[in-house]
Amino acid sequence: MILYTTVPNEWIFPVNQEQFNNLIQINYQGIPVMAQKTSDNKLIITKVLSTNPNDYLHDSIIPGTCITLSHPQINP
Repeated sequence: MILYTTVPNEWIFPVNQEQFNNLIQINYQGIPVMAQKTSDNKLIITKVLSTNPNDYLHDSIIPGTCITLSHPQINP
């Protein structure tokens, strides 16, 4: 089966349901990213979802970057 979509594989074929429930898609600094919620009110960026190649050059959205949920640059 071939799916032509921009939706991450984890949304279609979740490996672990608990991990899947912790993933959210947000706009951080105007760039769409996938982030994982942690227990201490923080998010860890797991994937950049932008179609703009220049967005991948920003140091602030590298996968693994930890941000707080109350950050003013976050739009759900």
